[in-house]
Amino acid sequence: MPAREIRVEQVMNPEVLTVTPGTTIMDALRQMAEKHVGSIVVMKNKKLMGIFTERDLLYKVVLAGKNPEQTPVSEVMTRNVVSIAPDRSVEWAMNKMAHGNFRHLLVADNGDDIHGIISIKDVAQALRLQLIAGRRPSEEQD
Repeated sequence: MPAREIRVEQVMNPEVLTVTPGTTIMDALRQMAEKHVGSIVVMKNKKLMGIFTERDLLYKVVLAGKNPEQTPVSEVMTRNVVSIAPDRSVEWAMNKMAHGNFRHLLVADNGDDIHGIISIKDVAQALRLQLIAGRRPSEEQD
């Protein structure tokens, strides 16, 4: 990997919020709001079941007219969770997000071994820093 390339593990958030499938949408949203994040991972007995995101809220709850106080997150979560390996570049993450129309990717090895989560905001900030470092190589640190 080139020296200036930033890896996903360098910018991911290692704190992954989780809920169980029976958690109500409202309770999941409260946790997300408290931590200022746009997604929460749904786990059952340490097994990945899905991810609930702001987009799920908009399209599957608000527009569908579901009651967030009564509806379990499992009813509206995204089940096919896409992940990325921690040693991949942020450029790889950006391409994966762009092609899949995602804003969040789980950072994982071998499926259920979750290391963290990376958002489009994390990717944008990392690429910005990479561009700045590319323009000022004398300021780059090894």
